[in-house]
Amino acid sequence: MHFMSKCAISRRLFAENYDDFTVHIFTDASAYAYAACAFLRCEFKGQVTVKLMAAKARLAPMKKSTIPRLELLGATLGARLAETVDSILRTTSKTYFWCDSMVVLSWIKKKSHGTHSLEIE
Repeated sequence: MHFMSKCAISRRLFAENYDDFTVHIFTDASAYAYAACAFLRCEFKGQVTVKLMAAKARLAPMKKSTIPRLELLGATLGARLAETVDSILRTTSKTYFWCDSMVVLSWIKKKSHGTHSLEIE
């Protein structure tokens, strides 16, 4: 228990000075739940810091669903989380979305074709 007095958790999100920052949204799902988390990546003079800003998780619906469908729900949760983060930061930042489901990435790319610009690598 005496080690707890040496434990410190910084609540500061931004470094005092920064050259650039980006937001990274990660999403994932399993048969039981889906989730999204947002990280802020700041650069200052070659030093990079990454901090968790927010995370959301939901239990999978009681009605059985496929993993790609749950991954899509995770991606939707990530998009909503990105909107919340953008409204809190009140600044234009480059946002990257990370998803490990090729099926979901193809669905997103297919739906967005011709409606919005979306880069999927």
